[in-house]
Amino acid sequence: MKLATYIQKEFNVQVDPASMFDIQVKRIHEYKRQLLNILHIITLYNRIKQKPSASPATRTIMIGGKVTGFLFSFSSSIIVIIIILIIIISSSSSSSSMVIII
Repeated sequence: MKLATYIQKEFNVQVDPASMFDIQVKRIHEYKRQLLNILHIITLYNRIKQKPSASPATRTIMIGGKVTGFLFSFSSSIIVIIIILIIIISSSSSSSSMVIII
C-alpha cells in the first residue's frame, strides 16, 4: 500500500496495490537479465492481446538504473526499447490496466 501511494505521489501513476510488483534496478548495459526482462514484458503483452478474456495477475513493472559510460550507445538502445514498450502498452486498451511500466 505504501509503495502504491509513493508511486502515485512521485510519478502521478495510479497502480493497484494488490498487483504483482516486478522491480529491477541495476546498471543498464548488455546484461542478459535486462533483455530477458524486456522479452518477458513483451510476452505478457502478447498473451493479454491474444486472450483478453483470460485474466492474468495485474503487474506493475518498475525498471531503473544508471547508464554505464563506455557502453552508452547500447544502454541507450535498451532505454529506447523500454520507452517504446511503455508507449505501446499504455496506449492499448486491453493491456494498459493489466501491465503498468514505470
